[in-house]
Amino acid sequence: MLKLKYQTMNDNKKRKYCVNDKKRRKIKIGDIINFTKLGIIVTYIQIYNDFKEAATPYFNEAFSNRYDNIDSLV
Repeated sequence: MLKLKYQTMNDNKKRKYCVNDKKRRKIKIGDIINFTKLGIIVTYIQIYNDFKEAATPYFNEAFSNRYDNIDSLV
């Protein structure tokens, strides 16, 4: 599991969680990734063993408005 922290053009901090597959292992800090209508700059990369481990530290901030607890998320 790969977590990218990135900065959008309007300075909002966001996180993206994705599988750390062969393609994504090439992503480096400072890379610019173009999503549809959005360019981002990678500012931090963290590798986790699984999604639960990646999401737990940020559950309240990123997921608690949609899930009751971490187990319901994963």
